[in-house]
Amino acid sequence: MTKFFRKIRQELAAQNNFTKYMRYAVGEILLVVIGILIALQVNNWNQERKENLVELRILFDIQSNLTESVHELQRANTANRIGIRQFNRLIEHIEKQQPYTPVLDSIFGSIPLWAAPYFTTSAYEAFKSKGPELIKNDKLKKIITQFYDRDISTLQNDWDKWEWSINQQIVLPWFVQNCRYQANSSVLATPVDYPAILEDKTILNILSLVIRSREYGIEKAEQMEKKIEMIIGQIETELQERGYQKQQE
Repeated sequence: MTKFFRKIRQELAAQNNFTKYMRYAVGEILLVVIGILIALQVNNWNQERKENLVELRILFDIQSNLTESVHELQRANTANRIGIRQFNRLIEHIEKQQPYTPVLDSIFGSIPLWAAPYFTTSAYEAFKSKGPELIKNDKLKKIITQFYDRDISTLQNDWDKWEWSINQQIVLPWFVQNCRYQANSSVLATPVDYPAILEDKTILNILSLVIRSREYGIEKAEQMEKKIEMIIGQIETELQERGYQKQQE
């Protein structure tokens, strides 16, 4: 192509026609400029396409992480509901002054324990490392950021740390004085002096406090689950509108 243009320039120069030569030179310059602009546009298009694919992949990964977090919330709530039922059984047993039975060991063993949800945040951390401008939908970016930076910490600070404080200051001191875990078991604990427990009944106050804390945690977790489902739905809408599913297939 370069030889072709050079040949034309040489022919025009040989004709000694300055006007034609200048027109050709300007035209050649315009062609070069247009070619550069087209190349830049194609490069920008390719770069934008790559960024869009990275954005949509991050959204897909965040959606997957959120789905895992929903399962975690449900797992924790199920375990804590079971714990509440067990504690209510123990309260009834003690209030009725019923005698000790080994069946109670699993309930006594669960008194210092609770289930806290674990949130998967790897996709959100990847998003932060790549830059907040990666997600172009500002509304969607805002609710995702608020969930990970505010809502998770709120649940952990308002409930999980409260559970921890109750456990360290009230539950464990009573437990180590009145119960002993059985050998080779982290679940079964036998009361050291069951008649004394019946007489003192401090455990009733402790269990009522623990039950209230678990109920509060379950309520907060259910609220968070609803919010996560809303975010998952908005991400799904974004992915479908941007054709991500078709690209993946």
